[in-house]
Amino acid sequence: MTDARLVYDQVSGTATTDGRAGERLPYVAPWAASAELRRQWRLSTGAETAAWQADAGLFVHYAGRAYSAFRASTVVDRLALGGFATLDADVALARGPWRAGLFVQNIANGQGRVWAGTIGGTDLVTYQRPRTMGVTLHAEFH
Repeated sequence: MTDARLVYDQVSGTATTDGRAGERLPYVAPWAASAELRRQWRLSTGAETAAWQADAGLFVHYAGRAYSAFRASTVVDRLALGGFATLDADVALARGPWRAGLFVQNIANGQGRVWAGTIGGTDLVTYQRPRTMGVTLHAEFH
């Protein structure tokens, strides 16, 4: 939980948006959380470095509702951001220093807004990354 608020009025010709003391800061969600469920299996016997192992994980990330500007903004539009959860998963096979895996991020292919603003006079909105699948290869050398 985060309760980020202005301590003093922000009134400036250079600020993108004016804010009043006590207002919540733009882009700061009051609630955010992550949880991970991971399972590991040993698939063969033998020395730790020679045994095959597998693992799988499921991850949930939540970003609470935030806004792109202060409440009293007359300079820019105040857009709602966040207020969504993302589900990710991975699975991997490992032996010795090597690990190969597959992952899927944003399984539900959600399209929550993560950023909104004006750059060079152009209004822009950035959405969460679309469903992404990939392969990982990892090695540890000592």
